[in-house]
Amino acid sequence: MTGAVVAVLLIAAAVWIVLRNRDLRAIFVIRIEDGSARAVRGAVRTDFLSDISDLCGDHGIRTGEIRGMPNGRFLRLTFSRRLPPGFCQEVRNCWASTV
Repeated sequence: MTGAVVAVLLIAAAVWIVLRNRDLRAIFVIRIEDGSARAVRGAVRTDFLSDISDLCGDHGIRTGEIRGMPNGRFLRLTFSRRLPPGFCQEVRNCWASTV
């Protein structure tokens, strides 16, 4: 029994470390709350945030998260699972037009 508890604790600690490091790698984090986008980490252009908020209204999105992750010389946008693919593509399109 004690060995199983230790194993579960080690797995939980490993998952926490992986998730924590993922957060540290993000160049920026945008949180969507009540259909409004705001940057909680990093610098993001206000017009991009405004575009995301508008898209949230169009798609009926209330909550979610968007991250700008380094990918070589480029930046890759990642999205929380609850965000629909059509919304994600429109955000990518907005991102491409603002950089």
